[in-house]
Amino acid sequence: MFRVRNLLALLAMLSTFSVAQANTEDPSPILNLLTSSLKELCPKELANLVTRHDMLLAIRKRPIDIQSVCQCSITAVLADKKLVEHFRTDQETFRKRTEFGNLKPYTALRYVKSQFDCLAAEIELSLEQIELEK
Repeated sequence: MFRVRNLLALLAMLSTFSVAQANTEDPSPILNLLTSSLKELCPKELANLVTRHDMLLAIRKRPIDIQSVCQCSITAVLADKKLVEHFRTDQETFRKRTEFGNLKPYTALRYVKSQFDCLAAEIELSLEQIELEK
């Protein structure tokens, strides 16, 4: 379901990201790259869960809104001021933080927690619509 290794691979890629590749007027190209990468990664991961046959049968009256869950998850990640502060930095500092610090696991855990929280709220809305057989 949630592939933390995908996020860790993304963070490894970000540590080699050249700020020259980004818009130089942008004060936080690494943070923006993380955001755009999560926008791409999230729907793929959630689709693996919510398109399973057994899940589709249960939630057919109110399918899980993957885009809503992803937007909620990304918003929650970006609401973490401590995390955002560590992404708003120069490339060399960011590389050191991802190589020697605990930024990778912290980011992965924040992302997974955010997805679980947002997905749980969306599942609750779907569960309310399910009628159990008597």
